[in-house]
Amino acid sequence: IDLSGKSSNQLCIGTYTWFAGTYDGNGYYIFGMNKKAEINNTNENINSLNALFLNIYEAHIKNVSIEEYQIEHTISTARNATYCVSPIVSNSYNSHIEHCNSYGTIKVSIKGQGARTFASGIVSMSQLTTIDDCSAYGSFTVDLEGLSDNLEGARSCFLSSAGIVAEAYEGSKIINCMNHVEINNTAKGNAEIGIVTRNAGIVSYATDGTQILNSSNEGKLTAKGTNSTPANWVQVGGIGSCVLNSHVENCWNTADLTSEGYIKGQEPMSILCYWENTTRKNCFLNKNAIVA
Repeated sequence: IDLSGKSSNQLCIGTYTWFAGTYDGNGYYIFGMNKKAEINNTNENINSLNALFLNIYEAHIKNVSIEEYQIEHTISTARNATYCVSPIVSNSYNSHIEHCNSYGTIKVSIKGQGARTFASGIVSMSQLTTIDDCSAYGSFTVDLEGLSDNLEGARSCFLSSAGIVAEAYEGSKIINCMNHVEINNTAKGNAEIGIVTRNAGIVSYATDGTQILNSSNEGKLTAKGTNSTPANWVQVGGIGSCVLNSHVENCWNTADLTSEGYIKGQEPMSILCYWENTTRKNCFLNKNAIVA
């Protein structure tokens, strides 16, 4: 399917419901998918999903290849709003995604109070989902400006980017995956509650028994965080940036990692930047890969 020169903003499956079937790309390519948006009006308490598949439930997505895609979003006024950006799947629950590949660029700029953005090469949000034998190539540039939290019910600002999965929950499995995406995160502002930026090759944030197995990162990862208040976190990890209550095995990183503005004790790490109650086994790294 050649979409070159055409707007692909309306090319979405599972817009107002869940896709719950099987989709087999069968070795064909979707080429030149182009999703662009510039949002200047105030977006409050919304969840915006941007991908080929927006919501999938008990689905099987396989053999999908998206080549030369471009996703560019600029959001100037967000209030407690969340934006998920991925070429293939935004939100996955109890599904199976295998043999999928993406190659292209993501450029996102978001500004606001309690603003959050999640960018990935395969899946933005994964729950009870297996992602098997998937790979991502290209480049991401994601910028976040978190404004002062003088807003009722305000929350911290998040910028979360990863080559394969931005966030994984409830026993998700990420197996045999490879990231080649070069990712650049920049987070700044004066949000009192806090600004968090996470950057990882495989999964940015994982918890609830997530398994990360036989996966590798070869994409250069860079994150910079500056905040006029003390509440500021920058986490960069070759495999995972923040991994809790999970299991990591047979993974490796060979790429350079750069972090600026991190809290002492959360320096960039080739495998996991920050972890709790997580087992790690047989992981390998290039000892010259870390640049702080």
